[in-house]
Amino acid sequence: MSNIYDKRWQRLRAYFLMHHPYCVICGKKATDVDHKKTVRVAPHLKYVESNLQSLCHSHHSLVTQAFDNGSVRGACDEEGMPVDPGHPWNQPDNRTAIEAVNKPKQRVDPNVAARIKQQHIRSGQSRRR
Repeated sequence: MSNIYDKRWQRLRAYFLMHHPYCVICGKKATDVDHKKTVRVAPHLKYVESNLQSLCHSHHSLVTQAFDNGSVRGACDEEGMPVDPGHPWNQPDNRTAIEAVNKPKQRVDPNVAARIKQQHIRSGQSRRR
């Protein structure tokens, strides 16, 4: 796999940000271009525009960390609600929330984290329209 920051990537990144200047999560000015499916998981999608999304730096850091960790712990939507389905706030009742707090954290498959990330981003886009 070639270096992710090669000249072809830099040109595509600049082009993509020019045509998609806003973060798909919060609508602020985008500074980063994120691979929806990482180059590590899908190297054949490295230069495919449909696999890219514009993000502000803070959201890029959150979603990249979530994917790399195989979880979405710490990521929140624009109302401050956690996007992690295992978070205590996302439990149906107090008993389940207490169990979620005391449950050891398990590593989620990165593909599952990517699907959760995409669902969150899609729901955020539909709310802004």
